[in-house]
Amino acid sequence: MGTNVRHSEGTGPGAVRDRALPGRGVVLLRAAACGLGLGAGWGVLARVWMRMISTEPEFSWTGTLLIVGFAALAGLGLGLLHGARAGQRSRWWRLAVLVALPIVTLGPGAVFTPALWLGGFALAGRGPRVVRVVLGLVATGPVWLLRATTDPVERSLVPAPTFVVGMLLLMAGVAWGGSQVFRRWPRRSAVAHPVRVMTAT
Repeated sequence: MGTNVRHSEGTGPGAVRDRALPGRGVVLLRAAACGLGLGAGWGVLARVWMRMISTEPEFSWTGTLLIVGFAALAGLGLGLLHGARAGQRSRWWRLAVLVALPIVTLGPGAVFTPALWLGGFALAGRGPRVVRVVLGLVATGPVWLLRATTDPVERSLVPAPTFVVGMLLLMAGVAWGGSQVFRRWPRRSAVAHPVRVMTAT
């Protein structure tokens, strides 16, 4: 009587679990759609906040659509980045963050640049905790700087909680998006796992 060992790929409980998981393409598309929606939502909140802190509020569809559109595009890029990391794709997908740069580098959006990079690194969970805390605090610098340098008359017309809390919440969203750039990239796992099957002859 002898024993033959046969390797079977794609069988067994582990393989069943693997087949039950969504494909990498599905993961990427879901993450992109989620990022697009979250980005658009962030843009709407930013537009409402700007309306609340303005001493001479004006509304234009052009300005609103530009803000929401750029924010949605930024969310799409960061969503693709998240999906690529979850699907164990190439690290080159980190370049998807480039589409988020216009909303945080052009015009008034430049105040969110520290939140994207410094706040993003602070939320990524990498490096000493003390460093992350310091970077997170520095990332909020524009809030206090803008509040302090605003004309006293205008500052008196805008409640501090509305300005500070609103901007901090928007910065938190930007920092969470930026953290996708700095989070650790998982190593690719094997697609199929050989299973040893023992048969007696």
